[in-house]
Amino acid sequence: MSRGSVFVGLMFLGMGIGLIFDQAGAGTLIGMGLGFIALALIPKKYKRGDVVYIEMQSKLGQIAKIIIGLLFIIGGLYLAGLLTIPEFIARNIGAFFLIAIGLLLIIKALFELSKSFSKTSTESS
Repeated sequence: MSRGSVFVGLMFLGMGIGLIFDQAGAGTLIGMGLGFIALALIPKKYKRGDVVYIEMQSKLGQIAKIIIGLLFIIGGLYLAGLLTIPEFIARNIGAFFLIAIGLLLIIKALFELSKSFSKTSTESS
């Protein structure tokens, strides 16, 4: 089972349930929130050679994903009209939250990319 497949599966499940209630956007956000929480709780499993490794994330990483998941769920409930938050606050906090997540993911990807480039350049030398 791929952790990424669980995330995407929950996102589409939320979208489908949201479509039933004419709230596809809200359902997608709730599904993504559940996906982030699932990613925090499901251990990584990978194989090197004949050895299978199972690894849990750091507590900080788990807490961050759970918080992100809860914020997505809150956003989905707000969009569905099931949660009342002043519009100004919801819009600005939501925008800041999404921009921050996007920037953090880009920074993380660039950091990992630079690590892989430096690793391949030292191996070829």
